[in-house]
Order: sequence, then C-alpha cells, then structure tokens
Amino acid sequence: MLLAIDTATTITGLALCEGGELLAECVWHSGRNHTAQW
Repeated sequence: MLLAIDTATTITGLALCEGGELLAECVWHSGRNHTAQW
C-alpha cells in the first residue's frame, strides 16, 4: 500500500494506492498555508 502526499503547490493532494490501483484520492486548495490545514 502506498500513501502519496503532494504539498509542492497551492493545491494539496493525497492518494492511496495498492498494486498500482488508485483506491482513494483527496485534493483541495490550500493556498500558502497547507502545513496548517489540519
């Protein structure tokens, strides 16, 4: 199982994959404060 986290831009994203198949994805606009979102 792989959890991918992208915080490189103002759009933050999470993806959960297993065996090359995407199981879940969440993307949101975080502006410049993505480290303080949750």
